[in-house]
Amino acid sequence: MGIPINDTFLFTSLIVFWIIPVIGIAKKHLVDDRFFIRQWLFPMQYWLQLLFEKISGNRCIIVRILQ
Repeated sequence: MGIPINDTFLFTSLIVFWIIPVIGIAKKHLVDDRFFIRQWLFPMQYWLQLLFEKISGNRCIIVRILQ
């Protein structure tokens, strides 16, 4: 009868929020010792961290507010 809606949502979320960012990180060969665990466990948050650092000129207080 098909995949239930809950499973479809789970797989879609996994692909969008974890697999796609991991592929992007691997393709760009981004190795960051500061955020190594965050980089591989939470790749979407890692990308947002880098984006916020770029936007704010790496000002810690602004990065924390944006997070």
